Amino acid sequence: MSRIRAVAATVILALALGASNAAAQTSPLVGFWTCAGQSDGLNRDATFDYRADGTYIATQRISAGNNAIEGGGGGTYTFVNGVLSDTKLRASLDRYVRNGVDVPSSDPEFQMLYAQSQANIGTTTTGEIRIEGDVAYAGIYTCQRQR
Repeated sequence: MSRIRAVAATVILALALGASNAAAQTSPLVGFWTCAGQSDGLNRDATFDYRADGTYIATQRISAGNNAIEGGGGGTYTFVNGVLSDTKLRASLDRYVRNGVDVPSSDPEFQMLYAQSQANIGTTTTGEIRIEGDVAYAGIYTCQRQR
């Protein structure tokens, strides 16, 4: 479970994206994407709704066995020369499952994970994305455009 907590600190949710501009309006990222990936024994599923105005909304689920964290986020983004830069504007922790049981939001561990998610707000991250038609590859994720 400490692995999920460690990932949560960096991933819950590094899902918000950076600065609205004219380039975002014609970005090949614009659309709704479903993504899946696996690393370090963790399964990760996400959705990203990249909008032409340079904003996005995202959800993510990280799981290992019968433990899981689910949340969401949003923010602004730019995508220039294959590099995605994002600035996180909001994040949520919607569900935490420990040993197959939903953990109430009043639980101290849930509160710690929530605080970690909020600490990521305002930070900016960058990463390379390769897009081939309606398929995108970004780090551990392979994504499929849905619309």
